[in-house]
Amino acid sequence: MRLIASEHRSDGARRLLDIVATQLRIIAAAPRTGLLYLRAHPLALPAVLFSRLLGCKVILEVNGSGDDVFIAHPGTAVLRPLLSRAGSLQYRLTNHVVTVTPGLARLMAAKISAGKITALTNGAPLRLSSLAQEPGRPPVVIFFGELASWQGIETVLAAKASGHWPDGVRLEIIGSGSMASAAETAAQSDPTLTFRGRLPQAEVHERVAESYATLSVQSGRVRRNLHGVAPLKVAESLMLGTPVILSDLGGHSDVLKGVGYRWIVPADSPVELAEMVGALVAETDAGTVRRDAISAIAQENLSWEAIGKKTADLIEGVIAETAA
Repeated sequence: MRLIASEHRSDGARRLLDIVATQLRIIAAAPRTGLLYLRAHPLALPAVLFSRLLGCKVILEVNGSGDDVFIAHPGTAVLRPLLSRAGSLQYRLTNHVVTVTPGLARLMAAKISAGKITALTNGAPLRLSSLAQEPGRPPVVIFFGELASWQGIETVLAAKASGHWPDGVRLEIIGSGSMASAAETAAQSDPTLTFRGRLPQAEVHERVAESYATLSVQSGRVRRNLHGVAPLKVAESLMLGTPVILSDLGGHSDVLKGVGYRWIVPADSPVELAEMVGALVAETDAGTVRRDAISAIAQENLSWEAIGKKTADLIEGVIAETAA
């Protein structure tokens, strides 16, 4: 197995160059590769096309409806017809599609044969469970990840500014993206809100493990979320033993409701979010929120090790199939 990754730089022009360079490395490796496993992206068409022409099988992982690139980079809207066609062509060329929610699997079934689709949720490595600890004081709640409108950052800021946010509870926002300026502006006028920008992953995990809770409250007003959401940060937080308050949009919320998890709120509901933060902090201080039990939920339902085994079995099955 060979891993080919881009640098994920934030600067637009450099990011585009990274994508082009990654595509070229994939194409160069295709003749020596039996299968390419690639996260779906409209700009990945060259890699998919040339890999198939060179006899390499392709599995695409679908993490969203296809609107993500236009939400995160509004300037690409003018290219939407072209990029949408590029995405559709990839699905027709691929040997198999993996989606991170059942809702996305149903969406893809309208584009390709249902027999070529498998739903496997996102997860987190079991090693994170070793970092679980009791939360520090004073209480801190963290929002981390991509600061884009579909991630519900407006709901988080509205909850913090509401009169329902619990006294003495700090909010930290970690990440970068199109809504970073809104988070930074809010922090300037609220001494209990800290905007930290982008941090190394290890530091993020450390801060999350020490926090009372994290927030994963994606917006239901954004079409890309209506097929369910399964962000990595939900599995990471739970594996660290830290409760997550998340939107009831399907995907991870359905998995967690199935095991009795209750820190779930309606999407786009800042007052209910603020009140749930208060309830969770109060229960944590009362000792009724067990961090080991929170981590056990992730270990049993959202571990990369278990999900990876299913992915490996799928890959072996696709390789064994007669070449398309």
